[in-house]
Amino acid sequence: MAMISRTDFTRLAIRFYGPATLLIGLALACLPLWAGPLPWAGLNPVVVIDPGHGGGDSGISDPRGEMEKAATLKLAKALAAALAADFNMILTRNDDYKLDPDQRAGVANRARAAAFISLHAGTGKYPNRDSIVIFVRKYDTYRPGGICREAYPDAPAVWRSNQLEYQDKSMQLARILAASFERLLSPGVKVSVRRAPVMVLGGVKAPAVLVEVGMLLNTPGKEARINQRLVQALKESLKEFLHGH
Repeated sequence: MAMISRTDFTRLAIRFYGPATLLIGLALACLPLWAGPLPWAGLNPVVVIDPGHGGGDSGISDPRGEMEKAATLKLAKALAAALAADFNMILTRNDDYKLDPDQRAGVANRARAAAFISLHAGTGKYPNRDSIVIFVRKYDTYRPGGICREAYPDAPAVWRSNQLEYQDKSMQLARILAASFERLLSPGVKVSVRRAPVMVLGGVKAPAVLVEVGMLLNTPGKEARINQRLVQALKESLKEFLHGH
């Protein structure tokens, strides 16, 4: 089976809060990438938040030099803190390092995630700060599954189509998120839901979406207030999707 380094695994799927953080990290360091589900998923549903980019992959940046990788991590940590009482919150990364798409999916699959949200800060050189785009995995005929096969060619073939059985649930989550964003953010913010062959979602065996939040960048002096509203929208959406309230 394909293996990744001990250092990488101590960083993967670290529980953001609770006394088990160190033990989880040490356990992960001893597991192969394609190991089966881990046992820490208790009574509360597991929610995996994936801060986009990291390490040498900075993502986009605004004219001030604010980097997407930092903005997504900040939002992910705030969301984990806000939801810690309701869900078992796991981040795919909790510091500045790079992960491949299949590593990110692996965190969710081993944890038996009930939902997976990948956070990004917009597309293009500079994001449109007045837009939020929620992506659901689209399957095509030329590359079924779309999971990254080059980095770990020994990954089980079933991973190529993991998201297929969750397409309806993923779209349901996307629409709940869109409704929350439209309700809680400024009226001028444009929210849309799209299907696209997003690689990071292809291997996730759970309802999964990628959220491009343009307003994470290019908003000098407003970051705290914007993050607070985004966290509230994400929190309400996840509680409605997973708890029905």
